[in-house]
Amino acid sequence: MRNHWENFKDRIEANRRALLPVSLLVAGVAGTVLLLRFSPNLFPAQLLENTRWLGKSLENSPGPGSVRQNRLKERQQPRLGEKFTGNDFDAALQLSQSVLATARNFYVDAARVSERQLAEVLLKVLKKSSPSLESSIAPSGMFSMNIEAGEAKYPLTVAGLSDAVAAAAVATASGGVKVLDRVREILHEMVSELDPHSSVMSPSAYNELRQGTEGSFGGLGVLVTIKDRVLTVIKPLPNSPAIRAGILPGDRIVRINGQATFGMALEDLMDFMRGNPGTQVQMRILRRGRQAPLDILLNREVIQVDSVTATPLPDSKLRVLQVAVETFSAKTSREILSAIKEFKRRTGGLDGLVLDLRSNPGGLLDQAVQVADLFLEDGVIVSTRGRRQEVELAGKGYDETDFPMVVLVDEESASASEIVAGALQDHGRAVVVGQPTFGKGSVQTVFELPFEVALKLTIARYYTPADRSIQNVGIVPDVWLQPVVEGEQNLNLLGASRYRNESFLLHNLDANSDARNHVADLDQRMSGSCCGKSYFMNWKAQGTEVDEDMAVARTIIEAYPRDGMASAPLNSSGSVRTRTTMNLEPVGAHLKKTISDVSSWLRDRFAVYWDDPNDKGQLVEVATNPNALAFQAEVLASANPGPGDDIRVVWTVANKGKQPVRRISVFLRTTGVSGETQESLVGTLEAGQSRSGSFSAKPPFFPADGVWEVDSGIAVDGWPVALHSRKIEVKIPGRDRPVLSVSSSIVEEKGGVSNGVLDPGEQAKLHVVINNTGTVDVSDLSVTLTNLSGERISLSDSEPGKLSIKGGSVGFVDVPLVFHGGVSADELDVGISLESRALDGPLVQNVTLPVSTIAGRIGSLGGKSAE
Repeated sequence: MRNHWENFKDRIEANRRALLPVSLLVAGVAGTVLLLRFSPNLFPAQLLENTRWLGKSLENSPGPGSVRQNRLKERQQPRLGEKFTGNDFDAALQLSQSVLATARNFYVDAARVSERQLAEVLLKVLKKSSPSLESSIAPSGMFSMNIEAGEAKYPLTVAGLSDAVAAAAVATASGGVKVLDRVREILHEMVSELDPHSSVMSPSAYNELRQGTEGSFGGLGVLVTIKDRVLTVIKPLPNSPAIRAGILPGDRIVRINGQATFGMALEDLMDFMRGNPGTQVQMRILRRGRQAPLDILLNREVIQVDSVTATPLPDSKLRVLQVAVETFSAKTSREILSAIKEFKRRTGGLDGLVLDLRSNPGGLLDQAVQVADLFLEDGVIVSTRGRRQEVELAGKGYDETDFPMVVLVDEESASASEIVAGALQDHGRAVVVGQPTFGKGSVQTVFELPFEVALKLTIARYYTPADRSIQNVGIVPDVWLQPVVEGEQNLNLLGASRYRNESFLLHNLDANSDARNHVADLDQRMSGSCCGKSYFMNWKAQGTEVDEDMAVARTIIEAYPRDGMASAPLNSSGSVRTRTTMNLEPVGAHLKKTISDVSSWLRDRFAVYWDDPNDKGQLVEVATNPNALAFQAEVLASANPGPGDDIRVVWTVANKGKQPVRRISVFLRTTGVSGETQESLVGTLEAGQSRSGSFSAKPPFFPADGVWEVDSGIAVDGWPVALHSRKIEVKIPGRDRPVLSVSSSIVEEKGGVSNGVLDPGEQAKLHVVINNTGTVDVSDLSVTLTNLSGERISLSDSEPGKLSIKGGSVGFVDVPLVFHGGVSADELDVGISLESRALDGPLVQNVTLPVSTIAGRIGSLGGKSAE
């Protein structure tokens, strides 16, 4: 089987492109990614025809051809990491040509990157990001811009548009922004208009991608997250500097090399922790039960990240192994095989395997193929289709096919995870259990370009063995288990993460498959004779979440007859067996009990009737017949949102058919991956019946008048129906931000010297002053204080309430505190957060309070245990 590089090389040679060898092959939520490095003679002379030279006067060049080409060759430095030192316009032009020519030749849909389409995308980007730069596409077929020297016109060719992008970057780079940075911004905005996964990557983003897929990096070996705006340890990794230093889960990292971490973005903090192996990092951590912070000195090392965690299924009567895969990195298939062999060695055999791909965003494509190949004897694993088609096949070799399998997925399982789940499902090798996956069915290639720039570009879509495109639709489980969250109101009861999948991303690629066929398959799975779909309660009162997916997986494996099992590849007719031979009946009674609990709770709590599923074929009718249901959603006519005001969207859904439609819900969400979801359950609508309701949503901050897009629609049995989805554009007036600054001091000291310095045992108040130096009033400002100093200090738990500060005025709050003293550093850290509807985000600040030297000091623990 030919690899990706060999196939690309044929295309490259045919187009007289010269590329260096491939150095990376990855896939993930970013898709399948192939890294290519350009050589100096990437662009032949014909790409430079009709290209004009813009000098200081931005006049046309005397002519194209060899003179222009030679000047580019003299200045080109294609190797990653080298800086360009020549003319700014030359650099901008070279980068523009690299990006646009690559997109034109490799993008998955050629029609979307025609010269005319690229010109329209550039026009859209410039009107949005640089409205003062007048631009248009003339009827004569030229791209026109009014720049400093007057009107300049560019032909609609790659070369001409490259000129236009470079000239726009020169004209709009201001405020210290370098021309090369500005051209990268314009190109990124253009590429991002194609689809949500194509981008022009910054050096740091590209480095993060490589580290995530190579499975090693220079760092401390600690998994972290942001909790209450504090960097918090999830767990230290085995055999890492963090584990040897005694760092524990739950530790809060408040300083890194003297830099306060409170309120900083996680990606910025990761940069502080990662670095060259052998370099040192000083961290100050807080630990529950300790009086004072701990200062720890660690040495960075090359961290090897294991992508697989294998554990025996507890309390099982059989020898069942659970293999959780966090991401598909360079060693995943080997790690899974090693885990299986080790388990068999210790237990004498393997009666079943649960492959847990929940919350797995993807990873390396070749590893996804190899993992699927472990459990299949032969047949198609995945095919990719773009400018050309490629097929990955299972090979003969070490095949694990003599035990039953269950694959667990959820809405965060994407890309490579979907390849594995789809392959094993289509071949009938495993039962897929959980929730529908993300729907990331596109393939990206990363091209290394000059000037430390990398282009990530969508080059293909991928398909499962049964020729299903999962773009926008995902993998629907054989057993769909939908959790219902216990809540006080009918809002997001099916989970807040719904409607964050691929189909709701901006500029998403349309599925290249028959929508009706997909809905028919979905209807078949949801109305199966046994247990295609069920709901279960996620009770808050239990204190811990029940892993319903694992409970069903255990039942399926334990019910499997122990007479061996083989994978089911393509049969003689060329079709794929899409249902497993494993017996699903034993889980039926259990699932009927869970849906009964859900139905009773919804009926008693919200008068929502969720008892019976729709009849077979009804989902197809609703999803394909515009007359089956009528749905309307609109912003209230009286709603003219001012700065910070909510909008109210009123919806109505009516059943126009002759049969009842059951398990209906209505949703509203803002567009983009970070959009907010709101969903209300409607239940059953009898024939001729209608229901109305509304959602209230807070618009984002707009510095100038703008348009806010929201999606509203209906779902049937938890599945969004595209036919009844509506996009609503809301005009939002622009507004200025309040300009706030924070200062603090120690006042009203008792039990010590009143000198603004805390003494051991002293009671005082922290006087926080908020100065509004802008012109915008703030009427609902909340102030929150976070203790970053351990149990040496006690802060009042009472909320200071909302402040109202007019523009040009000052407000303050006084927060009681007690300094208990003891062994400590010579300062105390406190985090202050300001939040208001008038702000476009929280304002956070770390303040350091002075402490008397009598309190003592704490020394560095070096590399010793933090205990």
